[in-house]
Amino acid sequence: MLRSSVVLALILLAVITSMAYACPTSLNLMPTADVLERNSMRLELENDGYSRVFASDSENYVLLQMGVTPRIEAGVDFYCYKDKTDTVLNAKYLLMSESETRPGLAIGTANVCEGYTPQYYVAGVKSYGANRIHFGTIGDRHEQSLMAGYERSIGSSAGAMVDYIDGDAGYKAVGAWWQPKGGPCLYAAVAVPNIHGESNLTFVNVSWTWSLSKSQ
Repeated sequence: MLRSSVVLALILLAVITSMAYACPTSLNLMPTADVLERNSMRLELENDGYSRVFASDSENYVLLQMGVTPRIEAGVDFYCYKDKTDTVLNAKYLLMSESETRPGLAIGTANVCEGYTPQYYVAGVKSYGANRIHFGTIGDRHEQSLMAGYERSIGSSAGAMVDYIDGDAGYKAVGAWWQPKGGPCLYAAVAVPNIHGESNLTFVNVSWTWSLSKSQ
């Protein structure tokens, strides 16, 4: 049964990748098993800097993500840096919803664009009250890396997150978000590369999420 579900999910991902509308639902940088609700959409504006955010060499991103079905999320990112803009696709399929006794599990693909190396991942999540544990693996056809993360809600309007991906291309990151009632979600994080001597990545993000369904 599980094998059949995996095969079906991979076929769906292959189809969606060719037509997908943004950066998959994630912690700081680590993709998670979470998916947006069906007919919901999220718009994000992000600035990434290696010296500081909003510097002359920082990079800007416009990220658009959509809940296509109750189990499928897909998106398109617009990477804007220097005089170049790239359009990058992603898609995610929820294999198994989280329950009291079992974790949620999803597979996905990201970084899909001409000139880029597509990434594939398996992500899991298990909640314990205000705490959530994330785990999985990510990589390309040549190399895979383990990933792990932890997040904690602070009331209903804020939260903190840490995540880690091993390997030379990995990092350690910490971030926090705050969403005032009725307002956009504000988020900031710092990622430290695993390779000593490389510059830290600092980024800020503001996002809006809304439903495309008509009110009942």
